[in-house]
Amino acid sequence: MRYFTDERDRRWQVAVASGSYGVQVLVFSPDGGGDARKAALPEGTALAAEQTLAGLEEDELRRMLADSVRWDEPI
Repeated sequence: MRYFTDERDRRWQVAVASGSYGVQVLVFSPDGGGDARKAALPEGTALAAEQTLAGLEEDELRRMLADSVRWDEPI
């Protein structure tokens, strides 16, 4: 799990979760509540996805957040 700040200075938590059919996703949750979002990762295992998350720069996290979908939407 990591924290980062978006371009509007809102703080987000991001974590790896397993989605449908073994797809790994990043789950973005805004501090203070609000709609969670998700983005698919190409990694096939939770360990690989965690390693990818650990290596992402904040700019990459912001880009992935911008490209993400609401939690209840399909990827």
